[in-house]
Amino acid sequence: MFRAPYPAHLPTFNQMCEDLRLPLDKIARYLGVSVRTIKRWKKQDAPRAATLALYWESSYGISAMEAQRGNLIACYDALAQMRAREIERLKKIILMLEAQRFDEAANAPIINLPLPSSAGPDDSLLESVSRG
Repeated sequence: MFRAPYPAHLPTFNQMCEDLRLPLDKIARYLGVSVRTIKRWKKQDAPRAATLALYWESSYGISAMEAQRGNLIACYDALAQMRAREIERLKKIILMLEAQRFDEAANAPIINLPLPSSAGPDDSLLESVSRG
């Protein structure tokens, strides 16, 4: 997908030079041309490549990039929220299915055993296993 604006939506070369608020010699050095060429382009149409180069450096291009970034952030945030809701929904389904399971699997852990207490003998542990 091309990020460059259509020619009809592109500010003029003059507008972008004014927006940058730089001397013509710096703009000329950036574009790799002479100051005389910049002056000619300001009077006539500048090449599209030069106009696009200034566009991405001007507030117009920076604003377009920030808008694109904001849109992507909103999109990915919505996607993350959707995934979190889906995870919660699937967790509920898993809990429901586990609650409906009647038979124990062969490798299921032994029924919840209480931790041995240090106060009395280990008979309580044996009783809970024999009851289970």
